[in-house]
Amino acid sequence: MAEETGSASRYALSFTSGALLMREALVVAPLYLREHDWAKTRVVIEQDNLLQARTVASGQRFAREVTQRLAVLTDSEIEL
Repeated sequence: MAEETGSASRYALSFTSGALLMREALVVAPLYLREHDWAKTRVVIEQDNLLQARTVASGQRFAREVTQRLAVLTDSEIEL
């Protein structure tokens, strides 16, 4: 979760201080395993409000955070 900026690396604050998002990961993982495309997975999550967010903005934020976190895993890790 580090972003390279010149000679220094930055960590995404949301990764270190955000919620665990375990419930959301259980919704997103099977969808990704079906689609095998993170962009398409995120679109489906947002369009169908699969994470049951109260606002469009929070739905987009949750979808972005969960997909970013799961995207660093291999398919076999996601299957677990």
